[in-house]
Amino acid sequence: MTMKTIDLDYAFTSKPSAFWLRFILFALGLSMLLAIVAWQRHLKAQLSAQQAIVEANVPRRASVNNSPQLQNALKFAAQTQQDLNFPWLQMLSALESVKAQHPHIQLLTINPNKVKFEVLLTGEAQTFEQMTAFLTALKANASFGDAMLLNQHLIVESEKQAVPTYIFSMQLNWRI
Repeated sequence: MTMKTIDLDYAFTSKPSAFWLRFILFALGLSMLLAIVAWQRHLKAQLSAQQAIVEANVPRRASVNNSPQLQNALKFAAQTQQDLNFPWLQMLSALESVKAQHPHIQLLTINPNKVKFEVLLTGEAQTFEQMTAFLTALKANASFGDAMLLNQHLIVESEKQAVPTYIFSMQLNWRI
């Protein structure tokens, strides 16, 4: 009796496929790759044609000549932009915060001078003490430097007027 050998190799063994089948699969993959490249080139050509049409339809900007009028307008525009970019809001909010602490003071005019960083204020108060307290509060504010009372005068409209009115002018420096 001869013994049969037991085959314990359960792995699937396949025969290699025929050469002509592998060649057809390779040719099919290569032709798909070439078709994709051709299609991509076609899309790029369409895109550049569309961009040329769009650029042709965009109106050209007229050439700007450097006339003196234009130069003056550009200088004025630059100066206006610089004026608008100046930190007015900081100065006005600091002034408003001091004014809120002194409701009895009525400010009539605010004339800022941005070159010298000065503000000229005119206002009304009912007493001299109110005026000096407002001046002291302006000096104490960190946004303002020196503040000084330029002039004041008392207005009495009639003898029947119970409370006289002080009109004053103050000059103060502000810090940016």
